[in-house]
Amino acid sequence: MTKAKKSKCNPKTSAENQFFEIVNWKRAQPRMKDGPNDWLKLYTSLLEHDGFCGMDDSARMLIVALWLYAARSGLYIFPSDPAWLARKIPMLNNKPDLGPLLDTKDIYGNPTPFVRYCDPPKTKNVKKAGPPAKKPKSKKEKSKTEESRTEESRTEKKREEETKSLRISEKKKREKKERISTEAEQTAVTAAPQPEALEPEKPENPIDSEAGSAKRYVLPRPTRSDIRDKRPKSIGAIIGEWIPSHWLDPDAESFGWEIVRALGYPDDQYNLKSRSEWGAFAAWWTRVKQSAPTIVLDELRARAINKAVYLRTKGKSAKNPSAVWFHIMNGELSKRGVTMTQPARASP
Repeated sequence: MTKAKKSKCNPKTSAENQFFEIVNWKRAQPRMKDGPNDWLKLYTSLLEHDGFCGMDDSARMLIVALWLYAARSGLYIFPSDPAWLARKIPMLNNKPDLGPLLDTKDIYGNPTPFVRYCDPPKTKNVKKAGPPAKKPKSKKEKSKTEESRTEESRTEKKREEETKSLRISEKKKREKKERISTEAEQTAVTAAPQPEALEPEKPENPIDSEAGSAKRYVLPRPTRSDIRDKRPKSIGAIIGEWIPSHWLDPDAESFGWEIVRALGYPDDQYNLKSRSEWGAFAAWWTRVKQSAPTIVLDELRARAINKAVYLRTKGKSAKNPSAVWFHIMNGELSKRGVTMTQPARASP
């Protein structure tokens, strides 16, 4: 007798990762009915999706094919067997590989997978046709049901009697309140002062003035605070209110244009986009100089320019590189213990 060879596969590891599901399938297809469908939603935001843009063409074709098969089959949980996938989706030329769909990440390194392993789908219990046959009740059961009915009728009668007494007491209280309110109204009417008898009119005197005994009306004298607020402002005060502080700082101006050039915006002062971004960067730098120590300023300036160049060269998938730059630099400030009281962005 020859000994049977031991299997190399481990039962624990082979039982794991047998099924996978499409991530956020219900959220992405909210109006899709349960069961097979002949349509699905494909969003144009995939053109800027970091994980989708980072995959090769075979992985992109695989996820699109899985979406199509999920819409046609009405399911979004499948076995992770490549042979099963190739048999169900014959449009795939190569052996399907789920690795790139599981390991996708965004520009910050956070995982954004398109599929993930899960438990097998639950099977619904099918009920047998026809209700179960009812057994005829015995005499004891009939007597028990009659006794329960009599007890229920007794309890209902007790409840009615209790509620009746409560209703009568509430009715008496309501009548008492109404009687007290009517008596109070009558006493108020009787205690009201009676109009005095009309005095005989005096004959008009042509010598009396038309004003008669009217009091003299005097305008209130304005306070010193009112006079101070109504004084005209000087030109310098008006200019200081309307012109931001970073317009008068050449260092902040040069810093703003350096970041604009590093991010790849047009180096034109008359361009509205470049002008607005320059104002935001310059205002941020003025607030940093007010709150950060002077020793850290040179390091922060070099760090800001390097991050802007990195976003221009390698962060092409970012929709708004300026917002990403502000997020990164605010993190750098928090690492160094620098806190700014005002917001990070401002108008030009």
